[in-house]
Amino acid sequence: MPRRFFQLRSQAARPYRLNERDAALRESILRTFEDGDLDALCLIDRACFRRGIAYSRRMMRQLLYMPLAECFVAESESSICAFIITLAQAQEGHIITLDVLPEHRRTRIGTRLLEAAETRLARRGIRSISLEAAVDNAPAVAFWRNHGYCEERILKDYYRNGQDAWSMAKRLPHKKES
Repeated sequence: MPRRFFQLRSQAARPYRLNERDAALRESILRTFEDGDLDALCLIDRACFRRGIAYSRRMMRQLLYMPLAECFVAESESSICAFIITLAQAQEGHIITLDVLPEHRRTRIGTRLLEAAETRLARRGIRSISLEAAVDNAPAVAFWRNHGYCEERILKDYYRNGQDAWSMAKRLPHKKES
């Protein structure tokens, strides 16, 4: 599969000096998943989620190679620092996971990955996207709310460790590929 790159663009000129995180975003590259990325994605997932929520290597491989799955990764300083995995079926999309290493959070890398995934799904005719977020993960729930996702219901014992999750969803504008 050819490697596709998406250079993340910084926002319009700002009236203040770029801080270290802004500079990191400017130098970040967004691209599609490659076979050699699996180990890095597993390590990132374990750094982002505790046992019982993080995916096993076997499950991560299954998710990445599902026929309708797509994964974007973000690289900073030539190493992967974040990724998103989505699944498209009929006119519905699903965000399987969005993982950003703790030291790269609040740099807009997660937002850029989400925007890329939503754009791709919308162009494929996807009308709505769903996801799950742990009910006690306030930063994640806030992130999703800030990006237009709404809580629909609580899924009892959703995670292997018995933890509940919010089922969240968002409607997308229709942008079919031409």
